[in-house]
Amino acid sequence: MGLVSAQKPINGEDNHPPIKTWKCSHADGCVEKTNYIVLDSLIHPVYQAANGENCGSWGNAPPKSACPNKEECAENCVMEAIKDYEPYGVKTSGSSLTLHQLFEGRQVSPRVYFLDETKQEYEMLQLTGNEFTFDVDVSRLPCGMNSALYLSEMLADGGKSELNKGGANFGTGYCDAQCFTTPFINGEVTLPTGNLTNGVYDALGNYYPLPEWVVADPDNVAEDDTDAGADEARSSRGRDKEDLTGRDDTEDAHDEAARRREEKGKAVDDAQNRVTVLARISDTSRDISVSVSEADTMRTVARKIHQQSGLPDTKTIRIAYMGKLAKESTPLADLGWTRGHVVNAFVFERHAS
Repeated sequence: MGLVSAQKPINGEDNHPPIKTWKCSHADGCVEKTNYIVLDSLIHPVYQAANGENCGSWGNAPPKSACPNKEECAENCVMEAIKDYEPYGVKTSGSSLTLHQLFEGRQVSPRVYFLDETKQEYEMLQLTGNEFTFDVDVSRLPCGMNSALYLSEMLADGGKSELNKGGANFGTGYCDAQCFTTPFINGEVTLPTGNLTNGVYDALGNYYPLPEWVVADPDNVAEDDTDAGADEARSSRGRDKEDLTGRDDTEDAHDEAARRREEKGKAVDDAQNRVTVLARISDTSRDISVSVSEADTMRTVARKIHQQSGLPDTKTIRIAYMGKLAKESTPLADLGWTRGHVVNAFVFERHAS
C-alpha cells in the first residue's frame, strides 16, 4: 500500500514516456499535443529514508516507529521516482502505448494514467459533447490475458498536498477514488469488507477490531407501544442477532416479494426509466450487465446482479460506487450514478440466520 501520507518524492521525477495525441474541433481542425504516461503510485518503491525498510504494504499498517502519526510518516517515508518504465512493462512510440504483462519472464501487469502536457496534472477528459477515440491492437495478446481502458473520476492533481507532495506526477489518486480494499482513503477510517464485525482501519492503516456486542443489535429492549403497528408490518422474527451483515428479515422478505412479483409479471416496468447497469463482480473481476429501473433500490439492483452472476445463495452482494458503499435503500436515481459508469458489486458471505 503506497500510503498517501508517505509520498514525499526523492531522486527527482519519473521519466514519463511521451505519447502523441490530437485534439480536434470544427473550428481549429486537429492540433497535435504531447501527453505523458505515469505509473500508478502503488508501483513506485516506498520505504523509510533512514534505513530503506518498508513503510507498510498493501493491506498492512506501516511500522509505528516510522509512522506514529501522518506528519511524521510523511517525513520518514519516501517514494522513489522511476527513471525507466520499460522494466515495468511500459513503452511508448509516437502515438502508440505498449503495455506488457511480462518482462523478462517476470509478471509486471502495469496500471498507468494519462498526464497532461505539464506532467503535473492528469488529462481531464470532458466527454459531454465530445468524443474520445483510440485503437487497440490485441493481435499479440495471449489467450487468457486481457487489458482495459477506464475513465475514472479523480482529482486533476492526484490529491497533491503537504502530505502528498508527489501528486499526479507520481500517479497518486486512483485508489483514493476507486479502490475498496486499501485501508487508507483520504485519511479517513475505512471499512474494507463492508462489515463492522471485521474491524476498521484508521488514517495510517492501523487495524481496530470491533467486538460483536458493539455492533450487534441490543437484546431485551422494551418496545414503545407507538411502534407496535409498525412492528407488526415487519417480520415476526425481527433481525436475527447473528446477522451482522446489515440485512434483516424484512429486507429478505422485500427481496422475495419483489422476485415473486417479477416472476408473475406484476412488477411495474416503466420502459422510459429502464437503464442498463454494468457491474464488476469483486471475486472474479467479471462484468455483468443488468436491466433495472432508475427507481430500483440498491437492494433490488444487487439482487438482480446476484441472479445474473449465478452466485450461490450463501453469497450476498453489496453495491459500491465511486469508492463508497451504497445504502441498500437508496434508489439508483439518487445514487449519483452516470450512465455508462461501472458499479462495484462486492461479494460477501451471507451470515446464517
